[in-house]
Amino acid sequence: MDAWTGIGSIAANGDTIVAYTTAGVLVGAGNNAYSVYQNTSISGEVEKLEKVTNVQVSQDKTKIKLSWNKVEGADYYEVKISTNPEYVAKSVEASLSIDQSKFQDGEKYTITITAASNTDKEMNSEPFTTEFTFTLATPEPTPTPTYTLTINYVYDDNGSTAYQQFTGTFNSGDTYSVKSPTIDGYSPSVATVEGKIADKNLEITVRYMKKATPTPTPPPTPTPTPTATPDTTTEEGCHTAGGTWNPDTSTCTPKS
Repeated sequence: MDAWTGIGSIAANGDTIVAYTTAGVLVGAGNNAYSVYQNTSISGEVEKLEKVTNVQVSQDKTKIKLSWNKVEGADYYEVKISTNPEYVAKSVEASLSIDQSKFQDGEKYTITITAASNTDKEMNSEPFTTEFTFTLATPEPTPTPTYTLTINYVYDDNGSTAYQQFTGTFNSGDTYSVKSPTIDGYSPSVATVEGKIADKNLEITVRYMKKATPTPTPPPTPTPTPTATPDTTTEEGCHTAGGTWNPDTSTCTPKS
């Protein structure tokens, strides 16, 4: 029997011995009455695959991403990570993505990557080992939705625009108070638009009605002031009325 090399595991039973190579090939020797094995030797020279190089570890919002240089002759790569329980995966590509839920924030992990072959021509590579510390990405803040308040100002009689439209941006639950503009000769249907923003855009129309022209009130007719009649029973009053006063009789003779 030729010497076996690259043996991963071996077992014996009575006069039969079998072994698995590191490449996964079953070889055997001795009693083979039950056709347990087909190969009795590892034919040809067995070479070991090159070791994995240039391993890169990165992460996004949900995944840990591994990548490395492709090893010539490798059919797949066995990846192990020292999570609890241990994470083990096979990848035919020189890259792998792992869900972040398997990792704990701030914990250090060991990553082992081995290049492997499906044939007995090549032995698995020496494992490449590296460490990395997982840091949970800070979640981006959820943007607060905003809503638009639009107020249209129109003339009541024809619906045409009376004033420039008001537009404001608010968060849900915000209160608003917008004074209606002054337009000469018109009255707004709402002097101040007030309320609270719900979870939707809002559009309001303020209508302007023409003010009624008041009927002018005529000025009152002035009442003439009556001319006071002088009291002719006194000397002063007699002289005021233009009469002649008789001191002997204390009487007034009116002006003729």
